Amino acid sequence: MAQKDLIIGAFTNYNYNQLKPWVESIDECGFTGDKVMVVGNASKETTLELIKRKFIVVPMIQTNAPIHVARFYLSMIISVPIGKNIVMW
Repeated sequence: MAQKDLIIGAFTNYNYNQLKPWVESIDECGFTGDKVMVVGNASKETTLELIKRKFIVVPMIQTNAPIHVARFYLSMIISVPIGKNIVMW
């Protein structure tokens, strides 16, 4: 069985309009793999919009590391057990 691709993004303190170009470009390019967004501080509306667009939303772990560092730890937790090819943003 072929592995499914996985894109992992991470953000905090963004609203959906700030994420929209990246989120929509994934669908527009024909990506068919799984999409995961690691979410720090975000509004309910932003989170719901990501879910509507078929993102798996993962809450940011509590750590002193910046989100751009902590996402690497989360990528291993998310991807290794399920055997995914990873693209990180």
